[in-house]
Amino acid sequence: MTGHSTLLLINEAQKLGLAIPTDLQVVGYDGTKFIQDYHPELTMIMQPIDDIATLLIDLLLQRIKDHHVALQPRYQLPVKLINGQTTR
Repeated sequence: MTGHSTLLLINEAQKLGLAIPTDLQVVGYDGTKFIQDYHPELTMIMQPIDDIATLLIDLLLQRIKDHHVALQPRYQLPVKLINGQTTR
């Protein structure tokens, strides 16, 4: 779930009386600059956005140069876990 969805989930869980991370552990996915700056307590999985953009541009340029070029069905880039206070 994205950082913004994570914040909504935590808010609703707390309304129900659940303690984070004692009763419910939450990990968000995205780790946008906004989330990092304003909610550093969230545990997040960071996507390598710059690397993704670079890869996509390279693939697009390859395809433009030769539309028959074979592309891989899947590309895997490393992610980074940012430990926050929403997990134990």
